[in-house]
Amino acid sequence: MVKKFFILTIKSILLLVVIWFVGRALYNSILQVNWSILTIKPLKITLGAFILFSSNILGSWIQRTFYRKLDFIISWAQGFVLYGAPQLAKYLPGKFWSIIGYSGIAKWFDIPVKVSSTAIFILGVWGLVGASLLGVVLVLANPAIIIGQELLNIGVFLAIVALLFIFLHPRLYLRVVNVVLTLFKQTPISFNFPWRTMIEIVGGSFILNSLYFSGLAFIIFSIVELPVSVLPILVGIFCLANVVGFLALFAPAGIGVREGILLLVLGPLVGAGMASVIAILARLIQTIADVFSTVIGLISSYYVKKDYIS
Repeated sequence: MVKKFFILTIKSILLLVVIWFVGRALYNSILQVNWSILTIKPLKITLGAFILFSSNILGSWIQRTFYRKLDFIISWAQGFVLYGAPQLAKYLPGKFWSIIGYSGIAKWFDIPVKVSSTAIFILGVWGLVGASLLGVVLVLANPAIIIGQELLNIGVFLAIVALLFIFLHPRLYLRVVNVVLTLFKQTPISFNFPWRTMIEIVGGSFILNSLYFSGLAFIIFSIVELPVSVLPILVGIFCLANVVGFLALFAPAGIGVREGILLLVLGPLVGAGMASVIAILARLIQTIADVFSTVIGLISSYYVKKDYIS
């Protein structure tokens, strides 16, 4: 009990510190904004939203592909539920509400908790790898951030990719996960996936994040006047900021962490004021997108329930 209270206190202090410093930075930066350069282009916003929300289809496909490998056949509607319904739970303190919600939904589909727990571990990590790879590719390939030393950059990138894929080979990954589970006194998991399955899931996550963050960047470009050359690096930074925000266990939905990274990296590129506008818009748009995904998941659950009754 004392240990849990201590951990909760540390997390709360970290969250308050991050929100305080990032909040002050946002406030000071927002004062520098020339609001006259902001525009609203409804057609482009609609197109960006369509690109962003189309990632839900790929999210459902990833869920179906994964469970098929475990001999559980789920429908597209069930895939939408599993991908979309738990989205808002990440806004609650701690990351476990999403896990509890996901396992509860999976159990409703007659998927054992042990199987859904395996899905959470594997899809979560492989999803982060896909997002990280996309972010690294776009950041390393953009001359606005990295100038010169092209060969060194390529070598570093290839080394990172090689290490990731070697480390995350299904058999090696299983051993690593089970070591972690053993340390936390949890039951080890078992699966027998070919390497091709890992590539499919990571590749699917790569494309999913490409759609999601390209749509996000496109919407922001429809409101903020930015040079087109910034678009790839903006997508890459969004990816990496979201990965870091997810890994920050003390920050619900990465609040403060994502905005801090965007301010830090985008400031030298577009100015502190514009970076703050982008950070705030990104948070607002992603929150709306999470609500939309949850609504799609809930609507899909209605049709799943209807099929069960019939």
